[in-house]
Amino acid sequence: MGDRERWVDRGVISFEQAERFEGEAAPDKPMGPRTTEVLAYVGAFALFIATLALVVKVAIPDNPLGLIGGDFDNIMGGVVALLGAAIVFGTGYQFAGRGGAIRRGAGFMLLAGWGLAIIGFNLLLFDLDIGDFTPLVVLIPSAIVAIAAYMRVRSVPTQLAVFSVAVSFLSAVLVLIQVEELTELTEVAFTVFFGGTPDLGSWISHAANAGLGILWIWFARTGVVGPRNSALFIGSLFALIWSLVLYGTDDKWLILVGVLAVGYLVAATRWGSSVLAAVGTVGLMLLIIQLMDLVHEDGTGTNEFILWFGIPGAIAVIAMWMLDRRGGSGAPAMRAPQPASSPAAATTPDNG
Repeated sequence: MGDRERWVDRGVISFEQAERFEGEAAPDKPMGPRTTEVLAYVGAFALFIATLALVVKVAIPDNPLGLIGGDFDNIMGGVVALLGAAIVFGTGYQFAGRGGAIRRGAGFMLLAGWGLAIIGFNLLLFDLDIGDFTPLVVLIPSAIVAIAAYMRVRSVPTQLAVFSVAVSFLSAVLVLIQVEELTELTEVAFTVFFGGTPDLGSWISHAANAGLGILWIWFARTGVVGPRNSALFIGSLFALIWSLVLYGTDDKWLILVGVLAVGYLVAATRWGSSVLAAVGTVGLMLLIIQLMDLVHEDGTGTNEFILWFGIPGAIAVIAMWMLDRRGGSGAPAMRAPQPASSPAAATTPDNG
């Protein structure tokens, strides 16, 4: 990984700026790297959908209701899914060695290929039954694919794959230590399909998921995972969502929502992260809404919204002006010198 790629990975510069440093100017020339990037997106999406359709065709009879009767060829469906994964993932792996726009497109192809690999391995291991060890063993093949993709290129898509593996690994461990019960994916799918609410587990699993999000923030901070900004966003949002789920089980967990929101905002000022500032602001707004519901049990109206949001908003704006008067917001940036219109205009006048 070169210096510019490290700067992008740490969020110092954007990938567009890195490309300009490398001389890859925008707009791209016809049939250039940008065109290859777009083709990668189209190819990954289209082949992903086509492979899914082919899996359904070979695994499920012409009458989908036959699935309920047990007429389901999961082996053939798994083989087809893995063949599609090999094509998409292999193409992405090959093109990930290129730079700039092509590398980003390849990262997305790796994510799509990993998604097909998950489907394939789950279908092939559909009949595996080794008790509480089942989720962990089923996860291993797709985890290897996700790690291989991330080692090939550290990008937003490949990081999403690794994070999904981390979430599944946490769930598998909770089942293994008997904190949660083993739940079949088909049960969850049917519950959602018929308008039900799937069981999200106990408060222990909710807290563990929130902890995973916080851990991912620390991984981003220490450079264990990257790109940095996407890791901060994924971790902070994941932790915030599960803290809200915890609040749904007990009002006392609202303290965690508040700690996370304020913590994100403080970390944003210390680490220089606009991502944490954005997620922290959203968390703070949600916290205010939840506090309103707790205080005004009979319901809230426009007056309550004016009061609860107007006061902190006014305080923030006043503080902005106070910091500006003290110089805390920084001096205005100096304008870059304008280029001379002609060689004559660039000469220094003779004072002698």
